[in-house]
Amino acid sequence: MIRLSRIFTDGLILQRDCENLVYGYSDVSSDVKVELKKHKDKVSSLDDICSEETNICFEGETTSDLNGYFEIILPKVEAGHNYEMRVSSVNATNSCSEEIVIKDIAFGDVFLCGGQSNMQLQINRTLERYEEEIKNTHNEDIRIFTVPERFNFHHTEDMIEGGNWVKAVYPDILDLGATAYFSAKHIYAKHEVPIGIYNTAIGGTPIKAWMSEESVRKLNLHVDEFEECLDDEFVKETIEREYKEDQAWREDAYKPYEELDKNTNLNNEDYEKKLSDIGVESGVISLPGFFEGSLSNRCMSICLRKKVYVDEAWLKLEDDADGDYAYKLYLGAIIDSDITYVNGERVGDTGYLYPPRIYKLKDGILKPGENTIEVRMVVFRNEGGFMPDMDYYLKNKRDETISLEGEWEYTVVKDMPYIENLTFFSYKPAGVFNGMIYPLRKQKVKSVIFYQGESNIEEYENYKIEFETAINDWRKVFASELPFIYVQIAGFSEGKIRDTDLRARLSDEQYKCLELPYTAMVQAYDLGEYNELHPTNKNEVGRRISEAVEKVVYEGKTYNPGPKLVSVKKTNEGYVCTFSEDLILSHGIDAKVSP
Repeated sequence: MIRLSRIFTDGLILQRDCENLVYGYSDVSSDVKVELKKHKDKVSSLDDICSEETNICFEGETTSDLNGYFEIILPKVEAGHNYEMRVSSVNATNSCSEEIVIKDIAFGDVFLCGGQSNMQLQINRTLERYEEEIKNTHNEDIRIFTVPERFNFHHTEDMIEGGNWVKAVYPDILDLGATAYFSAKHIYAKHEVPIGIYNTAIGGTPIKAWMSEESVRKLNLHVDEFEECLDDEFVKETIEREYKEDQAWREDAYKPYEELDKNTNLNNEDYEKKLSDIGVESGVISLPGFFEGSLSNRCMSICLRKKVYVDEAWLKLEDDADGDYAYKLYLGAIIDSDITYVNGERVGDTGYLYPPRIYKLKDGILKPGENTIEVRMVVFRNEGGFMPDMDYYLKNKRDETISLEGEWEYTVVKDMPYIENLTFFSYKPAGVFNGMIYPLRKQKVKSVIFYQGESNIEEYENYKIEFETAINDWRKVFASELPFIYVQIAGFSEGKIRDTDLRARLSDEQYKCLELPYTAMVQAYDLGEYNELHPTNKNEVGRRISEAVEKVVYEGKTYNPGPKLVSVKKTNEGYVCTFSEDLILSHGIDAKVSP
């Protein structure tokens, strides 16, 4: 039986202009054959590498070893499409044969993307900014393979066991990583060759997760944490116990809301009485903002209600308007989870704090006159609220808005004990390096594109040595001079006056890693959004990444993103900032610039 890495599935993109390895397992001592064929229904300058009679570009044979392993080297192929690969096997006794056919193969440039949530963030989270562009996206030359999340603490994995290639075609594109896609889009615009992406990012992962076991031990950092994970029973028991505890906690937190839903025929007055009867505290609160006073430092289920007047003219739809989703409800970001209703009809829900709440409303949900918006919240870890300085309003197709800021009635329906965060073993040292990076080692990639750092802010002191070590680990796997393009963490504020020095220090540690050759740091500090850990302007991030890729990868030059601050000196008149390059001011501040 032939077993290939899941990389070798329909839609595969292989790196152009270099040898590529086809590898896998079959029965012991089987005769294995690989055939690469190019279909000629599309005009291509590559037709001359194939036999005019058979369209076969390459045939190779080998015999699997005593473990059943085989590998065959494909010769160099220029950029092109419409290839097909056949991998066939006949066992040693000629009693069993098998064939796998991989269709729609292209040769182009392949990139390995990694990091945490700002690389993993899916395109569907950016639709508010890019909806029209995404809905019109149809580029079969951009294909992304999202590597399934997998950790292993005992050994490196041999092959990728799950996943598939997805083309940049709407609506399939919605679940792909936005930073990876926009990077590919801009690279493709410059080179017009197929672009393949392996996306390995996992939200929340610190840099230690992407290092090898050898490096963890050599640095003598996180060794105890790693060795704890070698106990399979401990890992299994922790996952199962915490999951059960978390589910039980959530079920308990939502029980009062289930009680509210038992009789759906209640009029508004009776419903409010029922809500009052099960409540343990009620009052009025001004939102957006963090919960204060008796609502602060409290885990709880809390129901928030606001009555909003909507006039008939505001509700009127244009003749060509899509009545299915005529209006939108914006509720910024809520800490932590919510189930939201408008006039008693459920319009959306989000299970955790980060995603922006943008709920589409069908025509008929909103009524002329008074409308009731109800947000059934659960605060997991003491600090709840509506994140300040975000969007809280109703919007129609004409972009007219009705503000939802101001007074909201609240009813606490249940107090809950504090619950600890779940243990994510993908965050542990070396686990996902073994499970997701090493299994890609036989794939040829042109460069790494990496976006990570937020989870290391509290431990910034070791970031430089750990990140440089991770870069070197990846280069040992793929190539010693593999270009490594990484993104500076974006600016962020959580809406409270707290020390932001840690983010600046982490960013400085990232900058210091440019001491390694064939690296580039893409500046993204200015792309941060207040109160949004996952800024949605991924198109600009992707554009900047493509510029760094162009310089370092394609031109073999040093990437210079702009002026670098050398020093800051305080004077009687203010501060003197010295930069390493000529500086052009593009703001309205009256600053003096000296050469």
